[in-house]
Amino acid sequence: MFKLFRKYTEEDILTKFVSPQDRVLVIGPMGEYGKDLTLPILLEKIKNKNLTIIDIKASGIGEAYAVVGDLSLTKETIKKISTGTIKYVMSDAKIQAFKGETFDIIIDRITHEFMILFAPFDKHSQEDADKLIFEYNRVLKKNGKIIFFSSKRHIQRKLINLLEVWGYNIVKGKLKGVQDLEIGGRTYRSIHVTYYYIVAIKL
Repeated sequence: MFKLFRKYTEEDILTKFVSPQDRVLVIGPMGEYGKDLTLPILLEKIKNKNLTIIDIKASGIGEAYAVVGDLSLTKETIKKISTGTIKYVMSDAKIQAFKGETFDIIIDRITHEFMILFAPFDKHSQEDADKLIFEYNRVLKKNGKIIFFSSKRHIQRKLINLLEVWGYNIVKGKLKGVQDLEIGGRTYRSIHVTYYYIVAIKL
């Protein structure tokens, strides 16, 4: 049981809510392995073997708020660390080709911010934020979980408003901020610090 007011790490959240058997969808990691703590935690701490990663090319989608990702770089750097079976899919998170109720867990670290941040000023960004949550809900199994890591408190609040429309049970809190992750003699530090988390449970 999580304690009220305690600050957790991303590792605390992921190891509590993700199991090795879960089918996990990771949205747009940071490309180079270790610059996004999600992948080292999933692969080396939790030992998850059912991982799917989606991203766009760095030169891909042209919107000003699009996430700059590189699926090929993610794939090449992971191959140096892990021999696990991982699926790599070039995809926009708002338009996914997966069947409904495919995943037990969806992990969105920062990606959502690029749409929600601009939503008050741009009609298309608001529509994209709505599409993102719609698509997450579509591909998530019943009782599945969406885990969000955010850098800004107001984005956490806006996310909660979007998720409550769909009737999700919400677990939220603060993170410790800058976090070093030590695994197998290696130290990882994310290039983007997150301070807030949401675990949205589909009922």
